[in-house]
Amino acid sequence: MRRCGRRRPVHNGERTPAVGFLGPLSMRAGLALRECQPSRNEKLKMLNYQVKNVEPVVVTDEVQVRVFTLAHGEVIPWHYHGESTDHYFVLKGALTIETRSPDRRSVLTVGERYKIPPGTAHRISNEAAADCQFLLIQGVGKYDWHKADVVK
Repeated sequence: MRRCGRRRPVHNGERTPAVGFLGPLSMRAGLALRECQPSRNEKLKMLNYQVKNVEPVVVTDEVQVRVFTLAHGEVIPWHYHGESTDHYFVLKGALTIETRSPDRRSVLTVGERYKIPPGTAHRISNEAAADCQFLLIQGVGKYDWHKADVVK
């Protein structure tokens, strides 16, 4: 498990759907919630792209839970995961998700979720003027990130 410094539950004084959902889930799984910020170099190494902010919540070999913030125009490029499923939960703004095989384009707003199975190429972006924030749960399975070549 990745060490993020001081161990403490994520709590900001207000109960959000993400905190309410993650707290009991992570405790049942025996995982400690962590609140930390990776360094810029660590973020680039981990993601292979750059976005406004990434906040790790739980990071293990089998499950990753992170809160992403994308500024207007930011993109997580086409990629896929060999084993893990991506579960997106929009917390703020609007998130655009595109997939190939099947070819789909969806714009999600606050409270909506989207599931992307292993092996499905996808691209994530914020086309709205305001920041977009979403919770990403990845698992269960070994985490990997493979660039998907652009087709078309």
